[in-house]
Amino acid sequence: MKRRDALFWVVTIFVVIAIAVLYLSAQHYSVQNATLEFDGKPAQPVEVPFTIGSQGSWATLTFDLRMPPLVPGDFIVYADDCLRDFQVNGETVDMQYDCELVRRQVDLGSYLTVGDNQVVVRIEDFGGVTEFSMQPGTSYLLYILLNGVCIAGLYAYSIYYFRNGKKQK
Repeated sequence: MKRRDALFWVVTIFVVIAIAVLYLSAQHYSVQNATLEFDGKPAQPVEVPFTIGSQGSWATLTFDLRMPPLVPGDFIVYADDCLRDFQVNGETVDMQYDCELVRRQVDLGSYLTVGDNQVVVRIEDFGGVTEFSMQPGTSYLLYILLNGVCIAGLYAYSIYYFRNGKKQK
C-alpha cells in the first residue's frame, strides 16, 4: 500500500468517526433552567435528576427540555414520593397518577416539540427525601443503536466501494 493511500484511509476513518460522534451527540435531549419550589417558598436551582431533603408537602419542579429532531419521546420517569401532575408545554400528560407506581415509562412524543419545551412536575412529598429523574426510554436507546449500525454500515460500504471500485476501472 502506498503512503498516500494509507493517509487517505486514516483521514477517511477519522472523518467518518467524527461525523458519527457529532451526529449522535446532536441527537441527545438536554435539561436546562431547572428550579424546585416547595409550598410556594422561593424557587431554588436544581440539576435533574435530583434528590433533596423534604422541605414541604408539595414540590413543583419546572425545567426546559430541549429536544432534537427525530428523537423518540418516550421517557422513564421516577418521582418519590408521589407524582401528582406532569405538564409539557401547558398540557397535562395523560397517564396514571398512582402513588404506588414511582417509576413509569411515559410517551411524551405527542406533547413535545423540536427545540425547547416547558415541563412542570408536581410531586406530593410525605417526608424524608424528594426525588425526580427522567431518562430516555428503551425506544431512544434502540434509536441510538440503529443509528450506530447505519453509520457502521455506510462506513463498511465506503471501504468496499473504494477498494473494489478502483479495480473495475
